[in-house]
Amino acid sequence: MSNSFLFGNLAGTTLAAPISSTATTISVAAGTGALFPQPTAGQQFALRLISASNSTYTEIVYVTAISGDVLTVARAQESTAPLSFNAGDYAKHVLTAGALNSFPTKSNVLIFPPQTTFYVNFASGSDTTGNGLTAGTAWATMQNAVNVISNTYVYPGTITINVANGTYVTPAGAYACSIGMSQIAAWNIVGNSASPTSVVINSTAAGSRGFSSGNGAVVQVTGFTTSAYYEAYVAAQHGTLNVTNCNYAGGPSGYSGSGSAIPFGFASYSGSTLTCYALTRGTANLIGVSGPCNSVFTANSGGYLNAGYTDINGTLPVSFTFTSATAYAAFLSITSSASATFNTTMITTSGTLTGNKFGLSLNGIIYVYGASTSALPGTVTPTSPYSTGGQYA
Repeated sequence: MSNSFLFGNLAGTTLAAPISSTATTISVAAGTGALFPQPTAGQQFALRLISASNSTYTEIVYVTAISGDVLTVARAQESTAPLSFNAGDYAKHVLTAGALNSFPTKSNVLIFPPQTTFYVNFASGSDTTGNGLTAGTAWATMQNAVNVISNTYVYPGTITINVANGTYVTPAGAYACSIGMSQIAAWNIVGNSASPTSVVINSTAAGSRGFSSGNGAVVQVTGFTTSAYYEAYVAAQHGTLNVTNCNYAGGPSGYSGSGSAIPFGFASYSGSTLTCYALTRGTANLIGVSGPCNSVFTANSGGYLNAGYTDINGTLPVSFTFTSATAYAAFLSITSSASATFNTTMITTSGTLTGNKFGLSLNGIIYVYGASTSALPGTVTPTSPYSTGGQYA
């Protein structure tokens, strides 16, 4: 990394002794070394050497250290040639183009966004020519929107991305919208809360996923219908994800519980948290589930899931609607020291989910406030649900 520049005012002197064109130390008039900035390791300032008899005879050097009245310098800077100078020639601290050009520019420093709401429209937007600032200049994909905003802006509040109605197809092996560590405090990804089926996320290509929050990101997702080869909505690596008024439309067509696809609706891994909370207390969070999957909810490696909640501030109910839904593993699968809190008094269901109600293994915990093992959605209550240390309470 190059040295950082120091600056001072009205710092100038004369040479106390002549120097050759190769000298790397300069002695200045007695007592004047203190007039200049005092660089330490990794610092420097620009100094212009000027002949007292010919002002065009000049050289720019960088001073990297000062000891009393002796300056250590790097010669011939900023396209100037190394020259010899005489005692009595001038040495002046100046502002140079090199010092100015060392300052960060917009391309390498984050700035505050011009607004906090951006736009995505797959049908009419462009990731190449769009700027996301209006519906008419929208980006085409959520992932590009997140990438541009993350790489350009810093913001201590919430950035909202409004996603227009339509079908968004995720390429094989990719995420529809993956948000990780950035200088944005929180994200709000908004489709159509009143009609989630109007904003379809098709992530069923091999290896694809839907929405992801990871590496400490805080993300709210509202108003989408998502199908996926793997997870449709996932929090990983200490991410936080809340899903409101969304649908899970299962895995790839033809999935029957085996093969390379492992579709999950809502997942939390590695110390992360995924919740299904309504945005307004007392209003039900509407979650639709259809099609085949491995599990509707799953958590492992210390992940945490929560649906249906109440406290002294009010209720956060959730309402599940199942339509031709099959879970080949379970509605709720918890393993590897992960946990889930499902307050069944705050959960209502309609329709039928075919499959086990839950599965527990490797010290997984499901907390249902004392409800029976038949309280969760599903057609089968496990007869031996607590494999290798699971707990249901």
